[in-house]
Amino acid sequence: HKKASVRRVFSPNSNAEAMLVCGGNTLAAHASFDPVYPRAKEYIRNHAVGPAVLSPVLISGLIGALIESNFPQAFFVSGNMNQLRPLIVGAEVEADFKVISVIKNDDESLNSKTVDESLSIRYNGGYELVLDTRVKRVSDGAIITHGKQTIWLPDYGNL
Repeated sequence: HKKASVRRVFSPNSNAEAMLVCGGNTLAAHASFDPVYPRAKEYIRNHAVGPAVLSPVLISGLIGALIESNFPQAFFVSGNMNQLRPLIVGAEVEADFKVISVIKNDDESLNSKTVDESLSIRYNGGYELVLDTRVKRVSDGAIITHGKQTIWLPDYGNL
């Protein structure tokens, strides 16, 4: 089964950058007390915002980027993550995944599933993969988060 990993160190401004990307104007107005987005964005980028514990959105992004880099044509289906320890600024972490299940979706599997009409393309050729995911501290191997992600990998020849 396929495995992959990536190492990363998050800086004090990683939270701010992620929140700017996800929250845009609204967040910038509230995070820096400046309602003018370009000015607020510059303030946030040049000042550490928040505590030394980083946001779980960074962990999800790291896992998501690792999966996407290894399966660029895949579609995210579902996922769960259990956070066991905080992600700390400056600590090197390693995200990894291992494919634990591959299910070929063909016409026979369609007959055994109740499929929402909007999701029917997912079951019309292709593969559903379940990935065991985790993020650990490099220094001591302590697991920060673990979970499972399900992706669908289309078989474009059979769609």
